[in-house]
Amino acid sequence: MTTVIQRAGSRANVGSRPVRIGVRALACVVALTVAALFAAGGAWLGWRWAAELPDDVEAGGLAMSAAPGLSIAKVDRLDPVFSYQHSTGLATQIFGSDNYNGGYVLLSMDLPNGSYSSVLTGVEANLRQQGWKVVPTSSARELSATRDDLALMVVPVSDGAVLPELTPKAQLGIEFVRPQPAAVLPLTLVGWLVGLLLGGLMVLAVARRPSTRKASGPVAAALASVGTLLLLPATVLSSGDIIYAQLIQSAMVSPPAPWTAYTFIVIRPLSMLGIVFLISASVLPILPRRRDR
Repeated sequence: MTTVIQRAGSRANVGSRPVRIGVRALACVVALTVAALFAAGGAWLGWRWAAELPDDVEAGGLAMSAAPGLSIAKVDRLDPVFSYQHSTGLATQIFGSDNYNGGYVLLSMDLPNGSYSSVLTGVEANLRQQGWKVVPTSSARELSATRDDLALMVVPVSDGAVLPELTPKAQLGIEFVRPQPAAVLPLTLVGWLVGLLLGGLMVLAVARRPSTRKASGPVAAALASVGTLLLLPATVLSSGDIIYAQLIQSAMVSPPAPWTAYTFIVIRPLSMLGIVFLISASVLPILPRRRDR
């Protein structure tokens, strides 16, 4: 009799092992998903300490001192600390867009044809003399520099738009941007750790819910799985941004926001739905269970 019971228990344990493995795998995936969300939230909070952009007069004076003798043809600016650049309507807020930007003041300066490279060399020398810290870039046609709470990039432009390639008729663009506040990186890391902990605890709470006929555990697990799947594109892109911009390329004068991936077209509505599913999954286990009558 004892042998029979032991064999039955062994079969039960074998059957429960895949369940335990599945729960742990789901806990890891959900934890990483929530960690990416909280890291983005921490970064957003850190950017609330961002410096103000210079007004047109101040920006013009700085540009003229960096490139004396040139005339300013056009000034474009976007003042909010990260927002959609061309559209802020309801459709953009729901479906997203690919023009999310941290704010800038872009001055387009006229040049003699074909003189961009030589003028850029002079601008770099002037910036160094004026106390700017020139930051290396991956392109010989661009230049970045920081000084106090200011950051700028020198890029080829045409009619207020940055050119992907240098052309003979390119204008000199001096773009003032916000440097990343010092609080962004630590708050991003803290948010990631808090999200990792909460995401794991959420799945464990669901797994420990008794699996009675009307228990919410299986439903919550399904909601968490669907929410994680919907958030997967944003999670991967956001995590990549954090690793690359915050840790590998930390010298960037104004790195992209870690939450930018959640603003992209198509990815934004998927992420919003995913967040709703995750919130629902986290609430269900704490609701009172219905009793059979």
